[in-house]
Amino acid sequence: MKTKFTKEFIIILLTLLLGFVLIRENYFERVLTRFQSKKADKKESVRKDLDELYCNNQFKSEIVFLGNSITEAADWNELLGLNIANHGVGGQTLSQMLGRVDNVIKEEPKYVFIMGGINDIYQNVPIEESYKTYLAVIKVLRDHNITPIIQSTLYVSSSEKEFERKNALVKELNTLMSEYCIGDTLIYVDINSKLSDNVELLEKYHTDGIHLTAFGYDVWSKELISILTNFNCYQ
Repeated sequence: MKTKFTKEFIIILLTLLLGFVLIRENYFERVLTRFQSKKADKKESVRKDLDELYCNNQFKSEIVFLGNSITEAADWNELLGLNIANHGVGGQTLSQMLGRVDNVIKEEPKYVFIMGGINDIYQNVPIEESYKTYLAVIKVLRDHNITPIIQSTLYVSSSEKEFERKNALVKELNTLMSEYCIGDTLIYVDINSKLSDNVELLEKYHTDGIHLTAFGYDVWSKELISILTNFNCYQ
């Protein structure tokens, strides 16, 4: 009886000691960090592969969507009932989008719907720099007789850290872009007016503070259908 008690005591003691060592050495945090790092590396690898695929693409599309993960996540062909090439790549800034705009041109589209800028803000790129890069993307497209359609950079929700600062920057970029579009007779689509209360992204339209729910994409797509109808894309 005494031997059994001693064994149980030793097992409990060793278990507690092991737990203490694991906590002291931040073992679980290190494992989680390593896992997240591998996950991030894998995502980055996929993004590079996507860039390569787009570069080698031999198909043609009258309409191209250029953007980041918010654009990438939707099946625009299904939502809009048209042949659309989705050139959304998660995590990309406007400068990265400019770097692969040649892939878009190879599609020989008539129209390119652009949404970008939020990753610039998260990476602390100055708004003036993002604005100039946006204009550079537009210029390249127009030089190839492609019509750009600018879509507002979306607000984030209040669940995001420093959401007020981020959304103030979103508003600043959107103001610059909308004023530019008015002055240069380009179409500017204010998606924020439908998905936000002009302060933050509404809860029913986002999954994690940034990315959209199916309801969000439904609202967005309906805004685009009227534009595409005016372009006679449904004839």
